[in-house]
Amino acid sequence: AQPSRLGIKTIYPERSDIKVSVNFNLKVPRHVNLDSIRSISGDIQMSEIEGRVVSRSVSGSVTARRVGQDADVDSVSGDATVSDVGGRASVHSVSGDVDASHVNGDVDAKTVSGDVRVRQVNGYIHAESVSGDVNISDSDPTSVKASTTSGDIHFAGSLSASGRYDLNSHSGTIKVELPPGSGFDIQASTFSGSIDTDFEIKVQGPIEKRKMAGVVGQGGPTLELRSFSGSILLRKSGAR
Repeated sequence: AQPSRLGIKTIYPERSDIKVSVNFNLKVPRHVNLDSIRSISGDIQMSEIEGRVVSRSVSGSVTARRVGQDADVDSVSGDATVSDVGGRASVHSVSGDVDASHVNGDVDAKTVSGDVRVRQVNGYIHAESVSGDVNISDSDPTSVKASTTSGDIHFAGSLSASGRYDLNSHSGTIKVELPPGSGFDIQASTFSGSIDTDFEIKVQGPIEKRKMAGVVGQGGPTLELRSFSGSILLRKSGAR
């Protein structure tokens, strides 16, 4: 038997002098999958769904909270937000901010001109912005790939033993905060900025002002930090 499907569509009058505003407030069984929730100019809010969520908006914001499985939300000019997700999360926008928190699976968070915020995620994190900041906090991700062109990157969390953490900003500052006893392999480079670290690094190769490669503690996960014109700051959590 085919699964039940409900479709709701708004048809606006053809006359341009008639102004219409429509709001939908729908209550559905908790176990359903919301596979195609779309809006042109309105906001979308979803919560308490045990299945998966797929939602798109053109000029409104999209918010999904307390989702049992995967969450896939996308907005063109609005913000995109997910929280308390049981599976993976894909959060995209063009000119809005994207926010993902309390996600059990992997996170893919992208925007062009907004900021990216990721909190309390334990899977793989891919975070990307062009002109905004990228902030990853209170997380223990398996690996991270984060990039921005003109914004800053801030990572605060723990490193997985076999993880790879690649943070890249063209003109912004990269700041990494790790527990004092962390061990990792590091490669850091900046063209016109500076490198400042709280950790004692066993430098491998030549010592340079704007480039370094070495080991902290017993090594382990790989940390690669690159900025063209920004500085790189490596801090111990709670030290400053």
